[in-house]
Amino acid sequence: MEGAGKLVEDEEMRAAMIEKGLGTPATRAAIIEGLILQEYIARNGRELSATAKGLALIHLLKGIGIELLTSPELTGEWEAKLKRMEAGQMKRKDFMAEIRDLTADIVAKTKNFEGDSVEGDFGELDVRCPKCGARPLKGEYRVWRCASCDWRMFRSLAGRTFSPEEATQLLRDGHIGPLDGFRSKIGRQFAAPLKLDGEGKILFDFPAGNGQGEAPDFSQLAPLADCTVCGKGHVYALPTEYACERVWAKDEPCTFKTGRTILQRDIAPEQVIKLLATGKTDLLHKFVSKKGRAFSAYLKLEKGKVGFEFEERKKGKPAAKGKAEPADEAAPAKAEAKPAAKKAPAKKKAPARKKAASVVE
Repeated sequence: MEGAGKLVEDEEMRAAMIEKGLGTPATRAAIIEGLILQEYIARNGRELSATAKGLALIHLLKGIGIELLTSPELTGEWEAKLKRMEAGQMKRKDFMAEIRDLTADIVAKTKNFEGDSVEGDFGELDVRCPKCGARPLKGEYRVWRCASCDWRMFRSLAGRTFSPEEATQLLRDGHIGPLDGFRSKIGRQFAAPLKLDGEGKILFDFPAGNGQGEAPDFSQLAPLADCTVCGKGHVYALPTEYACERVWAKDEPCTFKTGRTILQRDIAPEQVIKLLATGKTDLLHKFVSKKGRAFSAYLKLEKGKVGFEFEERKKGKPAAKGKAEPADEAAPAKAEAKPAAKKAPAKKKAPARKKAASVVE
């Protein structure tokens, strides 16, 4: 990021970025860690490289005409204009007007984008189609597709984007993995092997039996609580999840299992105990959605599975139309309103007395 100016062709922009690069020393580390967390880049030793997900985003931005966001030239242009502002050669209001116009253009292009494909060179996979045997497979933004039949393979599965190398191995060998980075519907990460069925569809290839693999060693662990789902086992805190010991049972396995971290929020053991005892946790804050938005929710246990239950919206806004507010909110408002009504007449009478006195004098 410090040497990003070397990638800029314009001399004025490159000169403006020589000392600064992309970001500042204080923000670069946070930017990089954020990109790694969102799986747009990966750290390989001392090197950083774009993941398949990151490359897909770059292709999308270029395809819908926002390629400026994929180049360091945008930062170089801003740095050059900031230097011109320092020298009195450009007014701040003109710079901010350009920022507003650019932002409006980006939002408009994003909102107006429709369809499942974008223009671009997405390469090919030099491997045979699992359905008809033709090769190669053509790459598109969302899929790899066979030109000779209707077979296609999505580039992403359960929140994870495949690299061309992974897709090639899966199609060539019929199986791959286990691969990590998959996410369940409630955001819990998991690893799994994949396989192709007879029709060329991709399936998770969990081990035979109950599909949970080898059971952990519970002998050195203290149980967290009795399992209220199956009523037979105990729930333990494992390295990455809370689970009933009978999840790994061969006969009548239990279904209770939930991550210790869900959507970037750590789940405390006390909340799991309450979940098992009452069917619901306290209201938990700071979950982060796939779009990066923070939200609050309860974790609710229903039919042996853990899901979200969202808090009911407060009726504060409709109160202005004459609807009743919750008692704990409405009472203070009324208490404040009464003193205000009593003081209003007093203020009007006071000046009247002073005026009468001055006339008498």
